[in-house]
Amino acid sequence: MNPQNIAYDSCRCFIQDHSGLIDEEIIQLTLGWVRSRNLSSLCSADVLIARAYSCERTNRFSRQIAAFFKKNAAFSDERICDEQAEISFFKAETVCRITNRRLDHYDKYPHRLDDEVATVVEKSRNIIRDILGDIGPFLSELKDNIRLTSGATATLSRRQSLPHLKVNIRSASVTSECRPFFESLMYQFGAKKVRTKSIYFNRVETVPKNYKTARTIACEPEGNLLFQLAFDKYAKQKLRYYGINLSCQERNQKMAREGSISNNYATVDLSQASDTIAFNAVALLLPSDWFQYVKLCRTSYGKGFGQTFKYEKFSSMGNGSTFAIETLIFFAVSLAISKNRKETCVYGDDIILKKEHYPLLLKVMKHLGFSINKDKTFSDGPFRESCGTDWFLGRDVTPFYLRSKTHGKPELCHIVNGLARIAFPDSRLEKYLLSLVNDNKLPLVPFSEDSMIGVWIDTHTAYKLKVIQTKHSISYIKAYVAKSPVYNCVTWQTYFLWHLDASRRVRLSQSYDDIEIYAMIGTPTHRSRYISDSSVCITRSKVPLLSHKYRQKRVSWIPPAQATPVHLYRWSDQIVHNCRRLE
Repeated sequence: MNPQNIAYDSCRCFIQDHSGLIDEEIIQLTLGWVRSRNLSSLCSADVLIARAYSCERTNRFSRQIAAFFKKNAAFSDERICDEQAEISFFKAETVCRITNRRLDHYDKYPHRLDDEVATVVEKSRNIIRDILGDIGPFLSELKDNIRLTSGATATLSRRQSLPHLKVNIRSASVTSECRPFFESLMYQFGAKKVRTKSIYFNRVETVPKNYKTARTIACEPEGNLLFQLAFDKYAKQKLRYYGINLSCQERNQKMAREGSISNNYATVDLSQASDTIAFNAVALLLPSDWFQYVKLCRTSYGKGFGQTFKYEKFSSMGNGSTFAIETLIFFAVSLAISKNRKETCVYGDDIILKKEHYPLLLKVMKHLGFSINKDKTFSDGPFRESCGTDWFLGRDVTPFYLRSKTHGKPELCHIVNGLARIAFPDSRLEKYLLSLVNDNKLPLVPFSEDSMIGVWIDTHTAYKLKVIQTKHSISYIKAYVAKSPVYNCVTWQTYFLWHLDASRRVRLSQSYDDIEIYAMIGTPTHRSRYISDSSVCITRSKVPLLSHKYRQKRVSWIPPAQATPVHLYRWSDQIVHNCRRLE
């Protein structure tokens, strides 16, 4: 089915279902947008309507209208999105150039700087110094912090960049500044056959962001990426002592909820935060020894949009240390202003602090070259937004976003599962979803954590319809699962390059960074191919990053730890009544 038609049809049903619940003027206005296919107004419904009406129901309604289209790749024109991304990229470079000159000026003439801003900057430097501590322990533990990810690099595409493929390479790209450290590390861990290839730039690419623009990322050299990710891991560990857990967004979400109730907290979102981290801002705030380390690991030049350029920013998305650096800076500035850890929370560029401190935060951020995203920043009123959740007077009003550009059956299952949560009983939207299930013959599956395996129903109904079958005490279902990638063999020597501490980390059948490791010494097992070598490591990706293709087959099913969502009980009854063919 046409993904654009699905968005418009489901949106029309959703609007019509709210007739009588929402002001009739708003209903007719939004239906007019759908009839005329006014994409710009539909995507801005959360701003045009939500902020004009301080009502929970209208707020939830308008945000869901925008969610049908705002991040929907089906409405994107790749050429236009790339052009907008290029404009935004070089606009951010201009901002960083201006920031670098401004910070240079105030470094020469510190007496000209506003006293309030100067105090916050000095306190921020001290906080970052306290968080990171001395660099000696980090360098002594460097081998334990180095890791690999599945992201593309300057010389390797996404398909070639799974961790077990990266360690298979015979040569690695690295900048001349970082090359001595990389070669020393390879020699230390016995990977003498890995040749280094000097490279002075990273590769700039675009990835989807929303329907009208893409975002830029920089694919770093493999050698540099190791040391960038080492800093990332160490900084995250240190931040946890200050209550900042970058592996969990729950604290931000709870504080955003509390702010929507008490109106005491402001939720702040920055515009192009990663792309506007100016070089001199990092030099100003980080201790000199730490700055020298991250500076040696960065790439000074980029190649993209048909040209090569020198960066004014310190690093962009794609650099393994960017997320940790921006969190360090924003947390230090926020804490220097609020002076209370319990009243300050930061996750990347999502900042939460007492709303009386918001004006000063705005002032300091402007000095450091950052700008506030006014559409996503809330310092007053009943609404707050942070880390993917929306709150109105303590109630979750987060919409369900349609994102996929192509609608195969797994993607349709995801849409049906998501929209079923917001559909009223016996509503137009629910009937439309049932027609999608019928027309596309989508499989029914018991509730699980994966929304793409099939259309969820509750476990009792699944047994009743014989969706779940048991054989030898194991439950099986027929569902969509991603195709398994091919096994890849890695020599023991390059296995050290990946883990770098095998004596501590290697465990048979232990999951590590989404990769299941099977270590074998001299003898084959039923799960691996034998290769004549004293030691062989077989890796198998648990998450099929090589391909996003799905196929339907029988797979084992384990009841999830969490309870079946309440809406599935009603939804299951509707499916049993309307989808007899699936019994």
